[in-house]
Amino acid sequence: MTKNSKISKTSKKSENFSEKSSETPAVQAKTSKKSPKISKKLLRQIGGKVPSIYTTQRGDLYCTYQKRKIYLGRDPEQARTKLYEMLLRETRSYEPDQVPPAVRRRRSQPIVKVEPEPTPKPSPTICQPVAGLRVMELVLHYLNQFRDKTRFHSVRTALRVVKERYGDIDVEDFGPLALKDCREQFIAANYARRYINDLTGYIVQMFKFGVENELVSESTAARLSYVKPLRRGEARDNPPREEVPDTEILKTLPHLLPTIRDMVILQRISGMRPSELFRMTLAQFVKRDPDGWVYMPFKHKTQIHNKSRVIAFGKYEIAILERHARGKKPDEPLFSPRDAWLERAERLGRKTPQPQPNYNNFYTKDSYSTNIARTIKRVNERMRKEGRPESDLIRHWSPYQLRHATATFLSLLMSRDDAATALGHASTNTTQIYDHSEVEKALRFVRERDKTCGAAIAGLIHQFD
Repeated sequence: MTKNSKISKTSKKSENFSEKSSETPAVQAKTSKKSPKISKKLLRQIGGKVPSIYTTQRGDLYCTYQKRKIYLGRDPEQARTKLYEMLLRETRSYEPDQVPPAVRRRRSQPIVKVEPEPTPKPSPTICQPVAGLRVMELVLHYLNQFRDKTRFHSVRTALRVVKERYGDIDVEDFGPLALKDCREQFIAANYARRYINDLTGYIVQMFKFGVENELVSESTAARLSYVKPLRRGEARDNPPREEVPDTEILKTLPHLLPTIRDMVILQRISGMRPSELFRMTLAQFVKRDPDGWVYMPFKHKTQIHNKSRVIAFGKYEIAILERHARGKKPDEPLFSPRDAWLERAERLGRKTPQPQPNYNNFYTKDSYSTNIARTIKRVNERMRKEGRPESDLIRHWSPYQLRHATATFLSLLMSRDDAATALGHASTNTTQIYDHSEVEKALRFVRERDKTCGAAIAGLIHQFD
């Protein structure tokens, strides 16, 4: 039999593409009248054999051509058409009305995936929400993109209630009444009023995120914005923050780790914010003279108002800073949880030489205050077991109260303007919130008045009598 006869026989067998399956039954659909047919010329160019079409367990159709696995979709008719077009491209056998070929891929590439033409995307100005999207799915979308670590715990607390009570409903069905019901759950949990308003705001922000990413309609998020925040008396309010007495600080210091103890002392003297304390690095000091150090943090609270923050340290603070700056790189924190971990390990006699690699380098407002709170709680429990009186127990306090204590201290000994300079306030009206020296100043005035004008006041009272 001649070679041409072999080709002709093969071409007759391959008019309708043969389909086999290595994993599932072969596709048995018949070729329609419009299905492409292999010409003798094309069959001769591909070596006289048409690639067979196989089916995967997932239902995907593919063929193997020149040691490459080529996916053809799931529709048998479209798979035959794609295979025909692929053979035309590979053999460069084109008709005049065909699309110009792409550059032939090298044989070293193991897989060539033929993708269908992408459908045109809708206009980005028109919000077309995802049909049937549940609230639980929106919660997962929002948490996956949330990057603010300082607020993540609070956001998760708010969205946990939403997911438990309304996770299975459609996002379009979540309205103001559902938002108020979640807020009632926060009130029942005995959260403070301001914290409840923050949690409610996080839920509204989640739906605004859905509008931004075309997951939720604009009207759904707009309805939630009409829910007013809680007013005074509608939920529990925390008492106003006061300064911590120095007697309570002195009771606490012996039980703290050396790193935490130095942080407390430095914050009490300087009056800086806790965030400015645990972000402190050597690179942020603009002056380091023996008579004073000047610290200008790169990131601070009033940075959004284009204001700079200048914190000066005297000889008492410099002694603490020099002790913690020894051996530190410019970008390393002066007060690190790793240092406190080593101090705790040495106190407890642990054999582990270093903390875990994922241990934080910087303190946060939560880790700093939690360390102090747990120390106070542990000391008080030990005192109660020993039968100590309640007067010997340490009253709970937080690092934010140290700033109030510094403002009151400086306002009494110097002036409120000097206290505003130390705390970084542009106006003394803000310092007035931190200054709790009104009672002491009133008593001081009365004592000075009695010393200076005592005789005149006594004569005046005698005339009245």
